[in-house]
Amino acid sequence: MGSNPATPTDRPEFALRTRAFLRDQHGVASAHVEREGKVLIPDDLVRRLSGRPADITDDGDAWLRRLPSLIDERLDAWDLAVAGDACNGHNAIVIPVTRRGEPHMLKLSWPHREAASEHLGLRHWNGAGIVRLAAAHPADFALLLEPLDSDRDLHAIETDDACLVIGGLLRRLNVAPPHSVPDFRAEARGWIEPLRAHPPSVPRRWVDRALDTFDSRPYDQKLLHLDLHYGNVLAAEREPWLAIDPKPVAGPAGFEVYPALRTRVEDYRGGSLMHAEVRSRVELICGEAGIDLDDAREWCIAHAVLNAHQVAEEGWATLVTMHLAIAKALSDI
Repeated sequence: MGSNPATPTDRPEFALRTRAFLRDQHGVASAHVEREGKVLIPDDLVRRLSGRPADITDDGDAWLRRLPSLIDERLDAWDLAVAGDACNGHNAIVIPVTRRGEPHMLKLSWPHREAASEHLGLRHWNGAGIVRLAAAHPADFALLLEPLDSDRDLHAIETDDACLVIGGLLRRLNVAPPHSVPDFRAEARGWIEPLRAHPPSVPRRWVDRALDTFDSRPYDQKLLHLDLHYGNVLAAEREPWLAIDPKPVAGPAGFEVYPALRTRVEDYRGGSLMHAEVRSRVELICGEAGIDLDDAREWCIAHAVLNAHQVAEEGWATLVTMHLAIAKALSDI
């Protein structure tokens, strides 16, 4: 589903204690948190994951305690040498490495449901429009990937051009899915249950429209990325742009257009101009991807309502307004 707004707890004093604990627990202090002068566990990752409850196995703190040994195990098992400082997102670190002189990226993710099938999608796509998988160790949520330019994503180009890039990638990514990835309908039951279980936090008419789409709109199953926003497309050497960080499911192609509508919102100008700009993004992406415009409209409205309800429950009133404004703009297409 669409990602939550980032709400990391800023606890630098805890982060410092965690780093110290990692060093004490694993002996050779800086060989784990740092190696040959390279930072392998960024403080930002510690801040984001400290105090986070478990989703599949480890809670955030337990995983952080295991992370130094997980890094060492993968470096040894895959014969890797650290080549640079790690970077991180909300749930994972990526470490530049080399293997037999060839550059790669080692990705280790905190265990959570959305990351559990990443290796399956990457293996099926085999580098077509997306980062290429060199090796995977699913039990530890560890991936070895081709190197991309993490300093250049689609925020570096004009929004219209970025939408065309996303559409072109979706055209290649929306292939027949393997049986091994999660099924959209099964996943969606968990997403929409809060909308059915109690009075929703968004207007009833939007909830009814979203539920009708989930319950009765037919679709052909495609392999979906589910989080293809502008920051999840990086510059590459073998192609100008490649997608990263998929959340693969087998479902309706139009549903995954929404991340490109709910990001780069600073480019929207509001009012009737916003309606035109939302429409332009959808038309550019769908035209390039070969996705039916009516399907994209209804699935994106349903996606927007899910996100609006989610952030309403978390007290993010401004984000509720944003998601519903996008839904309103979509309904006018």
